[in-house]
Amino acid sequence: MGRQVRVRLEGEEVSVDAHMRISELMRELGYHPEAHVPVVNGSPAPERMYLSDGDDVRFVRITVHHPGV
Repeated sequence: MGRQVRVRLEGEEVSVDAHMRISELMRELGYHPEAHVPVVNGSPAPERMYLSDGDDVRFVRITVHHPGV
């Protein structure tokens, strides 16, 4: 197994591959990029970003509200 980094994912500390991008973590967890925004250390993050040791990661669900007819 390759090098691991520890990240906080939705409040739980987990180990992930040191060369993992946010997009790979999203895919692994079943989060769809058109429905969730990755937030790393309190700021929106690009999906191409690599995770670093100690990152605090969460996913904010995007909802769209249509006005009533």
